[in-house]
Order: sequence, then C-alpha cells, then structure tokens
Amino acid sequence: MTAYELFTEVPSGDAFGFTLAEKPDLALQKLEEAREGDEYTTKFPALLGDDSLYDSIAKNGVTSPVILSYKGFVVERMPEHHKGKAFIHNGNHRVVAAYNINPEMLIEVQYL
Repeated sequence: MTAYELFTEVPSGDAFGFTLAEKPDLALQKLEEAREGDEYTTKFPALLGDDSLYDSIAKNGVTSPVILSYKGFVVERMPEHHKGKAFIHNGNHRVVAAYNINPEMLIEVQYL
C-alpha cells in the first residue's frame, strides 16, 4: 500500500485542527475566499455553477478528498516551515467552509 492509498472520513473539525486552528487569520481569509471566490475557488465553474464554494459545500458537502500530510512526511517541494509537521496539503478552503457550516460534517481525506 502506498501513502496515496490511505483514505478515510473525518469530521471537518478534526481536519480544521490540523493547522487552521493555529492560524485564525489564515482560516478567516480562506473562509472569505470560499464565500466570495478567488483564483482557486472559482477554477471549476462547471462543478459549482453559480454557487460559491461555500454554498456548494452547504448544499452538497465536500465532494472531493482533502489531502492531509502525515506528521513528518516530507515532499520534495515542501517548504521548510512544513517539514516535520502535519498540515493540510490541499483543501484549506473546503475544510474551513465545512467547519464553519458544521464542525461534525464528514469529509473524505487522503493522507500523503
């Protein structure tokens, strides 16, 4: 089994605690972007329609896995400040939106 094969569902509050809980300013920024749109959250209009990412998650839940790193797992391109720490590798907007909507909302996660 490779690291990319480990999938599970966790409450959004658990995923939020990975790093966003320690960075409230970043969490607020990501929440605002999920509600209003930015270069990342508006890339896939065919998937979201006229909804913001936040509204889509409120209606449908998180529909694609969030990627979390294992504590200590090192990716070649990983910034120094992430090395040796668990963090959200991909999915900050989805996690913070789901957490704001319902901290118990289950989201699929994939561990690196």
